[in-house]
Amino acid sequence: HELVPDKPIIVKADSAGTLVSILDTLETLPGLRVVQVGIGEVTNTDLTHACGNEVPIYCFKVGMPHRLKKRAVAEHVSIREHSTVHALIAHVESYVSESTLDGEPVNN
Repeated sequence: HELVPDKPIIVKADSAGTLVSILDTLETLPGLRVVQVGIGEVTNTDLTHACGNEVPIYCFKVGMPHRLKKRAVAEHVSIREHSTVHALIAHVESYVSESTLDGEPVNN
C-alpha cells in the first residue's frame, strides 16, 4: 500500500464568507491540501505559485485579467472558474480522485 501525497490547490472567492464556507467543506476531503487562498480576482502571484508547483486554481465568482488568462494558457496553469459552490466542490472532489490533472488550462 503506497501513500499518495495530498493534491494541492489554490482557492479564490468573491467574499470572505464564501471562502470560509468553501474551505470548511474542502477540509473534510481526504487527499487534498489547500496551499493558498484569497479574495478577489486571480493575481500574477497566484499564477506564479500555481505554475511553479503545478497547482490548479479553483475560482468562485471571481474574474481574471485577460493578460493573466493568456499567461495561464501559455504556462499550462489549470484555472477552474465556477459560479456555484456546489460545482466547485464537485470539481475538486473529481480532481482529488484522479491520478493526474487533466491539463485543461481554462475551463468553466
